[in-house]
Amino acid sequence: MKFCFVPGPDYRTFMQCKDLPDGDPYTGVTCPADEYPTMTQCACGYCGPWWMSGNNTCSCDTSVTSDWVTGQCCRFLFSPRTGGNIADKYIRWQGAYTSGHDDWSKGSTTLTECLQHCENQVGCRSLNWNPSTGACILSKENHRTAPSSIQTQGSYDLYERYNAALEDHPSLVRNYFHHIEGYAVAGYNVLSSAMAVTVDTCLLLCLENPDCKSVDYDYVSSAGCWLNSETRISMPSSFNMYYNYDYYEFIDNGDPQLSCNEVTETGNYAYCGMIGTWMEHFNMIEYGALAGYNNVLNYGTTINDCLQLCHDNSNCKTIDQRNIDSGSSDYVCDLSYDTRFTVGSSSDFMTGTWPSYNNFVFKGFRGDYLKDSFQHIPGHYVMWSTLSTLTKTVAECMALCYNNAYCRGFDYRSSDSTCTLKNQNRFSQPAKFFVADANWDHYEFIGSRACPPGTYSPTGYYGKVRCTPCPLGTYSSDRGSTECKVCPTGHISNQTGQMTCVLCPYNGVTDELKQKCMPCKAGYVTDGRASQFCRRSNCQAPGVAACQGQSCTEGRSSAGSSFVVMFPETLSPNATLKLFFSADPSESASVTVTSPGWSSPAISETVTVSSTGTTNVVIPRELMMTGTSKSSTGLLISSSAQISVHGVLSSSGDGQGDWFQVLPTASLGLEHYATCWTPGPGDKTLIGIVATADNTLLVITLTAAVTLDGQDYMDGQKIIVTLNQHETLQLQSDGDLTGSHISADKSVAVLSGNMALNVTAGQHQNQTGTSVEPMLPVATWGTVFAKPSVPTGRVDFVLIMSSLEHTVLTMKDGRTMKLVKRGQKIIMEHVSGESEFYITASKPVQAVAFISGGDVAPPAMLLLPPFDQGGNHFSIGLPSTSRITVLVDPCQASGMRINGHSLPPDTLATPFPSAQNATMVALTFYAHAGLFTLSHAGGHGFVAQAHHDEIVGAFSIGVLLNVRNSVTRRTFQKPHRFGTGYAISDNSKILGTKSVRHLIVCLNLCMEDPTCHSVVHAFAGANKGQCELVAHNVADLADAVFTQTDVHEIYQDVVIVTV
Repeated sequence: MKFCFVPGPDYRTFMQCKDLPDGDPYTGVTCPADEYPTMTQCACGYCGPWWMSGNNTCSCDTSVTSDWVTGQCCRFLFSPRTGGNIADKYIRWQGAYTSGHDDWSKGSTTLTECLQHCENQVGCRSLNWNPSTGACILSKENHRTAPSSIQTQGSYDLYERYNAALEDHPSLVRNYFHHIEGYAVAGYNVLSSAMAVTVDTCLLLCLENPDCKSVDYDYVSSAGCWLNSETRISMPSSFNMYYNYDYYEFIDNGDPQLSCNEVTETGNYAYCGMIGTWMEHFNMIEYGALAGYNNVLNYGTTINDCLQLCHDNSNCKTIDQRNIDSGSSDYVCDLSYDTRFTVGSSSDFMTGTWPSYNNFVFKGFRGDYLKDSFQHIPGHYVMWSTLSTLTKTVAECMALCYNNAYCRGFDYRSSDSTCTLKNQNRFSQPAKFFVADANWDHYEFIGSRACPPGTYSPTGYYGKVRCTPCPLGTYSSDRGSTECKVCPTGHISNQTGQMTCVLCPYNGVTDELKQKCMPCKAGYVTDGRASQFCRRSNCQAPGVAACQGQSCTEGRSSAGSSFVVMFPETLSPNATLKLFFSADPSESASVTVTSPGWSSPAISETVTVSSTGTTNVVIPRELMMTGTSKSSTGLLISSSAQISVHGVLSSSGDGQGDWFQVLPTASLGLEHYATCWTPGPGDKTLIGIVATADNTLLVITLTAAVTLDGQDYMDGQKIIVTLNQHETLQLQSDGDLTGSHISADKSVAVLSGNMALNVTAGQHQNQTGTSVEPMLPVATWGTVFAKPSVPTGRVDFVLIMSSLEHTVLTMKDGRTMKLVKRGQKIIMEHVSGESEFYITASKPVQAVAFISGGDVAPPAMLLLPPFDQGGNHFSIGLPSTSRITVLVDPCQASGMRINGHSLPPDTLATPFPSAQNATMVALTFYAHAGLFTLSHAGGHGFVAQAHHDEIVGAFSIGVLLNVRNSVTRRTFQKPHRFGTGYAISDNSKILGTKSVRHLIVCLNLCMEDPTCHSVVHAFAGANKGQCELVAHNVADLADAVFTQTDVHEIYQDVVIVTV
């Protein structure tokens, strides 16, 4: 997740290279070791790959190319992308100096100039800069390469060139460590106690401490950061499994600018891994080797070539490979037909005492399964039917036959190692062709080429494609698997090639990858083993923002019996306007749709909503609003029973298009904020308003330019307009109307959105037609919101808007953000592959998701219902199969019902904010077209959303609209004394004076100023329209300050109330 307006440091890697003279590929060219220490790499003509021996000598593989074009010495550097700060690439050590290593003096400079000198100087690892004199001295050393040279020098600051802003960019700081889950090194702590910091800060502290060689991080404890002076290599007996620890080992690669992600087959491959073809088939044991069990010795091979030699040798099970950084000029590649488990003694496998070697173990299955797959019949051979004849060992011949799908056996002559593969056996042809001969032995294939349990291949068989061990978090229990299964709920697979998964202990849950069991956090438990999440231990206590008591059943709701709605303009010439109705399947409702103020043409249609299917009414296009205008196109919907209503802007007439919920009249409010997406070419943002009563006064404070009735209104200006019952107002703008404030003195229905929504999402830039959502009254906003994970290849955005000043937002990972003003917005990315979106707010906010769509699905706008506005009974009509997501208290998840029945068995449960401490759970399942009722058996609250990837996008199923925001609006009234016909004569009590067009504008000015508590408004006379803001409540002023005028009126704020 990333905040759009606060991007973190973002860096790219690039190669900095220096050309060398043409050289002989047999002798090589040496790179300057002081400029390119251990991370030198060499370009070999056009052969592409990079090789380097330990003494910085470049050499090319002559089997690949015989041309030496131009040699290059290269190193990896980091460069900030657009907007990056050069200082972010350095760690500052205040008052420190690299004594004795003044390699380059750059005179007097600014800090930025000094940093840039280091950027441009090959070999610069740090710099000393004097803030007083500007003296800039560059050094080849840092606290890692020359720890004893770092001294206190009060006039200088030391800047070390590490990857930039490590704490803000955790993917970079973790490149310095080799991570092993579930282990720790005990008893060698640098510090006497642990520290309560995040794992990334813990790793950064290790980087800053020269004595730190590894880290043990307890992810359960609140103080879980331990810095170690030893490693698993130096103290193998102290390296043990610990349930709640992760181990991080420092990778001292000699230059902090090297990223493990960039290493191919040079440099510290033992730590960083390899990006190549053959490394994927091997597991590596660092600093290990077999003693005396080397069957094939090779010299001068590259790492990849060595791995390929073993991969292609059916007898090879392990490799002893000498580290290319050992200082030797040759490469050692020893192939062995044994492993550390098959040698005569465990002492024959040396680990920790071979610093120049690493032992690679082939991941596939070799050895016994070959012998078990053949029946040996001595003194016989099969005539004819020969596939091929080769000179091989018996084991090699077995492997060749096994890998050949047409091979049914082979004949072997040991005198000259002749191997003849056969496509027939002794039973598939006449018996006379199976001949007795003492010189030959027949090996008949009797096994199965199906992949054994714990492995898989695309075909399920071992052949040209080898059987691959199941990855972590998966398993296969059958032979011939074409794919591995994900471990079931509550089970893990923490090793590759597993046939079964391990059940987590009580009060333990799995991580998202099913690779690790995690204990429940304090105060949380599971309902037994194999649980998907930890719920709070006391389910009798109310959950987060839980709906309690009558508000769950008797509050204002998205269901009702009377509605008003308008249809905004859509650009599609073939658009169809529809209203969809849903009622409880147990009862029917008679629904009437009329256009009280519109007669060209008028609509008056009555339909019956029953359990037989969805019911809709088509609305004439003449009732669609156009442009920025005021009209009488409001629709009135009346029902004999409680129903839910959704409007549809369909581009093709079949239900495909934008769905938005219509709120009942009883749930509307007086104050709203608009939410839209920043418009692109061909798009406009819009606001639509419908009045429920005559003489409704609207004051709209704009955030973008609008032209209404020939008058231009700019950003920050107010539009004041009066609407009668069922009259409508539509505002359109080329700018972004998000944050526009709509205030009314009577209830209104408000919707907002875009006319051609285009949410950019990587390669997808689909554009849809008009997309709108109803804007909830500010008084009904909530504090807890969640959204399921994003499908692959998609980026969604969530816009949060504050209702009050100083609202603190808390993300699922504990990070916080503050919205300082009312109506302030923040946009957050919700990226494909990230976990679920979850946020809580200290004060009520509104959340709207903008869904990017995909190759088929159009973009969509979705109002996220506040979890603290959950009801216990909603009805919905689905036009097609849809994905339903229900958000409910984890303690109450088992009580969810659809049409009175439990949810489908394949329902996916996603906990928020994590499986270890779920305060909310998302239950996702599919429902077919038709009418449905979602309810809770225990009467507990929940909210629900529907998604359809191809037809209807996404829409909210239902939400309560109870007044929960108790501090959203101030109410003004006239005092009994001095209310009409009086003014205030003491100018010291007046905050300011403005000329206004209407009293409500004067009240709004006071409401927006926290120091204002009363207003004096001139409704007649020479100063008509004058508005004075008063810093005191009328009741607190002495009678002497009032003067009778007969043309003024005074209003004071009474209390802070809800609306």
